[in-house]
Amino acid sequence: WFGLYTEAKVVLVWNAAFFPILINTTAGVASTNRDLVEMARAFGASRVKLFWQVMLPDAIPSILSGLRIGAAVSTVGTVIAELTMAQSGLGGLLATAGNRFQMDKYFAVVIVLMILGTLITIALRFAERRLARWRVALNEER
Repeated sequence: WFGLYTEAKVVLVWNAAFFPILINTTAGVASTNRDLVEMARAFGASRVKLFWQVMLPDAIPSILSGLRIGAAVSTVGTVIAELTMAQSGLGGLLATAGNRFQMDKYFAVVIVLMILGTLITIALRFAERRLARWRVALNEER
């Protein structure tokens, strides 16, 4: 449906990352602190305000956990997409080096992928600390 080019890679990676993010976001919103919701309703918060100012901020840790899982899955999905659909990019380099038994190039690509995954995870953990520093559980971990 999407061919063998960039569009197909984007669709594959998006599909791989979308569902972990969606599931964690839904779980985070569903597990919002009921006391906060009742208090916001008691003060007359509309449904829109309740969602944006109470439920969504309370779900930020779950959303960011989903983003971390989605980032890991999408990194693997990117390599798989490039291995199966094209001979360019990191997946293409991995396939070429593997087929030619060039282990130095092969492991260089693996190390680059490990570094990318680690940097993405570190960035998302930093974002979680910045966005959810008001949560007691995060403050106790420091």
